[in-house]
Amino acid sequence: MKKKLLLFVLILLVFSHVNVLAAETEPECADVLHTLGLFQGVGTTAGGTPDYDLDGLPTRAQAVTMLVRLLGKEDAARAGTWETPFTDVPEWAAPYVGYAYSEGLTQGTGDTAFSANANVTEQQYVAFLLRALGYSESAGDFTYSNALSFGHEKGLTAHTGVPGSFTRGTLAADSYRALCAKQKGTDQTLSNKLLWDDVFTTKQLDNTHDGTLFLAADMPDLMSGQVRAKDLNEVEQLIRLAMKNNLTNITISLPGCSFAELNSVPAGIASEYDYKSLLAPSGEGWDGLITTNINTSDFLMLEYYYANPARYEKNYQFYREDLRSYDTPDIHSMYDWVQKVNEIVAANTTPQMDEAAKVRKLHDYLCKNTVYDMSYEGNAMMTPHYAANLIFEGHGVCDGYAEAFKILCNGAGIECSVIYGESDGIGHAWNQVKINGQWYNMDVTWDDTVYADDRISYDYFCKSDSVFYPGHTPHHAHSPNYSIEICPNSL
Repeated sequence: MKKKLLLFVLILLVFSHVNVLAAETEPECADVLHTLGLFQGVGTTAGGTPDYDLDGLPTRAQAVTMLVRLLGKEDAARAGTWETPFTDVPEWAAPYVGYAYSEGLTQGTGDTAFSANANVTEQQYVAFLLRALGYSESAGDFTYSNALSFGHEKGLTAHTGVPGSFTRGTLAADSYRALCAKQKGTDQTLSNKLLWDDVFTTKQLDNTHDGTLFLAADMPDLMSGQVRAKDLNEVEQLIRLAMKNNLTNITISLPGCSFAELNSVPAGIASEYDYKSLLAPSGEGWDGLITTNINTSDFLMLEYYYANPARYEKNYQFYREDLRSYDTPDIHSMYDWVQKVNEIVAANTTPQMDEAAKVRKLHDYLCKNTVYDMSYEGNAMMTPHYAANLIFEGHGVCDGYAEAFKILCNGAGIECSVIYGESDGIGHAWNQVKINGQWYNMDVTWDDTVYADDRISYDYFCKSDSVFYPGHTPHHAHSPNYSIEICPNSL
């Protein structure tokens, strides 16, 4: 098979003797928040690390500051000029208190008193966190009296109300949970919103090495170093996230887990896909750590992309110009692919076309602009078996046709699957395409001009099972991710 260029060098393994579970303790939560620029210490320790004073009691001023940061409004607060009636707010806290007061997010304790240095309770702070997530008392979402129980329901606290002191450490842990929580009425987490609002960068997020947070934020960029997972389910989800980002490698640590258990995860993922969807999936490492090697195929890479193109604005292959193109002519980055596919789709379809018209135009484009490469027929290791040869070079064989057609359909917003199988005992590939909610069978290879006296044939264009399958035998066992749909009708 064609060897795809590694998109970045094998991730260096980073080791330490500290607890490397995903942030679960208060110091770990504080470290994550600090890395994201959301939580500051009160100074530095003798060792030069931030002194978070986690056993100290947070003040009202500190709580309001955290609220403003979690709202993503620190820059706005610091840039504004605010008037408040309060005379007891320290200078450092004035922008935060001023902003929160102007937005109706906090009130004073008297006509001119804010009681900035008074201790805040967890009930008060969780009410702040709920507001950061879009909930409000005025909308009837919660009341101050039930803030703790409602916050616990939303995953913000470890309890519904336990007597005892509310420390800066507890504040950090509750704030961390808020980053992983969904905003009111949406599936978007607070961390994803803050990332896209540029409150913190993908680099800062990467520097946390926190797998739980990566998944909550739907990390769209490089995941370098050693990512900490909290369980095997999270290991699986992190590998899938790496595939979504078109990353070749990701190193994940899960102390206490054997390598055999860890290695079963990428093996299980690979078993869900056809052999051409994921190239050379494997893992290496030892107990507690694994580096996965999964090379996502071009058509799966673009399926992920076209499911949500906007997400990839923060993907390294788009914002880093040095990774947009390769010097090697037959290697194409995600950016190269998107530019080429969008160009083809725009030249052959219009937004006003219905799905059937778009499918026909893309079918005709491949037939007119591709030569079936007889010289490579039967040699599954040669390059024309890949979509890139058809899209960029104009020649290929059946599986290249099918994969290229899927890519073009996905680029036009149309769902399409690749089906691998046989015809007359010879390996073959074709498509199923979904038009107006109905699946149809399609074989662009057999409709190409080389098989139709230099004219486009429609003998295998959007056909029913009864017409199509006497000449096509799918490998059901080899294509579990692209299962055969029942196609009773022809278009």
